[in-house]
Amino acid sequence: LDAIITIDHEGKVVEFNPAAEQVLGYERGMVLGREMCEFIIPPSLRDAHRRGMAHHTATGEGPVLGKRIEITAMRADGSEFPVELAITRISADGPTLFTAHVRDITERKAVEEALRDSEGRFRGLMEQAPFSVQVLDPDGRTLRVNRAWEELWGLTLDQIADYNILEDPQLEAKGLLPSIRRAFAGEATDVPAVLYDPNETIPGRTSHEDPRRWVSSVAYPLKDASGRVREVVLVHEDITARKGAERALQAAHAELEARVADRTSELSRANEFLRALLESIQDGIVACDGEGVLTLFNRATQEFHGLPTEPLPADRWAEHYDLFGADGRTPAFHGGGAPLPGPAGRTGPGRRDGHRPQGRAGAYPARLRPGVPGRPGPDARGRRVDARHHRTEGGRGGAPQGARRTRTPGRRADRRTAGGEGRG
Repeated sequence: LDAIITIDHEGKVVEFNPAAEQVLGYERGMVLGREMCEFIIPPSLRDAHRRGMAHHTATGEGPVLGKRIEITAMRADGSEFPVELAITRISADGPTLFTAHVRDITERKAVEEALRDSEGRFRGLMEQAPFSVQVLDPDGRTLRVNRAWEELWGLTLDQIADYNILEDPQLEAKGLLPSIRRAFAGEATDVPAVLYDPNETIPGRTSHEDPRRWVSSVAYPLKDASGRVREVVLVHEDITARKGAERALQAAHAELEARVADRTSELSRANEFLRALLESIQDGIVACDGEGVLTLFNRATQEFHGLPTEPLPADRWAEHYDLFGADGRTPAFHGGGAPLPGPAGRTGPGRRDGHRPQGRAGAYPARLRPGVPGRPGPDARGRRVDARHHRTEGGRGGAPQGARRTRTPGRRADRRTAGGEGRG
């Protein structure tokens, strides 16, 4: 309720209703006959109030008569608060009377302040957002844009006053309007990335020399309490640089794949050449890695020693080689096939059928006559590989001097040891 205070031409209170008592904190008997400005008007405004009353008495005019104004009032406890004041003149016989209607607007001011803060935050959110923001009405016309949107497209809000997103032929042609329409129907939606050119839709307005931009967008509705769509917000992310980087990366990958294919083809041709070269050599050639696994041998070696085609682990050498220690007599493998430690388990060749041809072998024990050792080097995985060149001389007659035959039950009947000096 409004507080109603009636004063005479001297500004003294002649009436003070119950609402005035509640709002201002005075009892009626305390204020009757007192000048109103002494207990209602704050000290800083009292002189202005008295001048206004004097001016009206002298001229009959008053700048606030018949108007609603907002001023600050004071309660009985001295606290100040905002009020809406309306003063009217009462014409009657005798001295002029004035009635003041006073309304406490503290709550309304608080709501207005909160609204201003909210609008300020929203405006700050719009203007300071790193993404382009476009706010549209339910019919598809643009209501607001932020600075990022203007910088993205080189346009201002005034320049797109006649633009309607729901009638954009470029968006229609690129298949994006169905996604955008879902937002106007009340559903938040992701809009597929697109290369958009403002000059195609509204030519000659953008300030950018090349306004084409790759953008990824999200559209969502703003609804009122009843669920009706009031506005639609469209947020763009500029992904032009990302798309350029993706194209550059794809080109680099394509170039790398082409180079790898060329290099692979070169290596394949080189391997084919080396394989053909090895197969054409009549002498046996063997290579093993640092773990003692035979990894390469040519056809002459395979036929000469009866080797399988797959790589041969060290613990299977005894299936194809007579292996002895450095003394030329001690077998290089224990009963379970485990090699003796050190270099004792590496020596010259034998054959599966028991025949041990005369030959010079690139064998490791010092007491064996060396053959033609290969040059050590890395294999394709960077491991050490040793090559050995075996040359058969079985057709030149006789066994090496000092060689002897041995028979061991359950093993090959005819064995030769490399204990004695072989032929050179």
